[in-house]
Amino acid sequence: MRCGSLILLQLFLVSPGYSQLIETQPHFEVASFKLLAKDAPFDRGIPSWGAFYGGRVRLPGYSLTTLLTVAYDVKEYLIVRPAWMDTTYYSVLATMPISTPRKEVNLMLQTLLAERLGLTAHREERQGSMYALYVEPHGPKCPIASGVDPETKEPPFVVRNTGSARRIIGNATIAQLIRQISIGLDAPLVDKTGLGGSYSIDLSWGPSEFRDATGDAIASPHFSRSALLATYLAEALQKQLGLRMRAEKGALEMVVVEGSRREPIDQ
Repeated sequence: MRCGSLILLQLFLVSPGYSQLIETQPHFEVASFKLLAKDAPFDRGIPSWGAFYGGRVRLPGYSLTTLLTVAYDVKEYLIVRPAWMDTTYYSVLATMPISTPRKEVNLMLQTLLAERLGLTAHREERQGSMYALYVEPHGPKCPIASGVDPETKEPPFVVRNTGSARRIIGNATIAQLIRQISIGLDAPLVDKTGLGGSYSIDLSWGPSEFRDATGDAIASPHFSRSALLATYLAEALQKQLGLRMRAEKGALEMVVVEGSRREPIDQ
């Protein structure tokens, strides 16, 4: 970042208008926000629902990038940010009313990042990499589902993880299917099938020799974990469901980080 741009950004961060904007956003009741030492324990995963349970937020060791995925409810690959945010870790402990909706919790975390790190970000549409799901020329191989779950009013399906494969079985809409199979991919999966309604799904993918004891794919010396997942998933979709997944470019809504400090301000 050029010196002139940095000065303008710093002036913007301390301007009365910026402070007033933060004051209008939802806040945690009490919050602790600390930068962790490089040798401190940290979590490489995504926070589970339990991190936001019982009127408390418990994020004891996550990278700033991971905190951004929570605050802005986006996947990591949809955040444009400096590289240091991937390897700088923080501890966040906060309280809030027990009945606080998750969307408001996300806004509270945005406010906390703005207050303690001076972090500013915005959403914008950019061209990026994605996967698109199409129907094969001969049509889908999955039959139309016969019923829906009377409790949820949605087609019932289950996800099974074993040491040899990941399996989705039951009735599901294409949107539900995509939400499940896109987990672990390095780009969003977009529905271009044009298929409505629900379908009887039985899909398994991922050879055992590329999976660990938990059923997650592991990286090989030649391919990344996400690349392996995409390869096996595309093959399974084509053979088992008559659907084609291919990589392409398209317009994506991204979160663009404009600026941030590393050291938090004590409040």
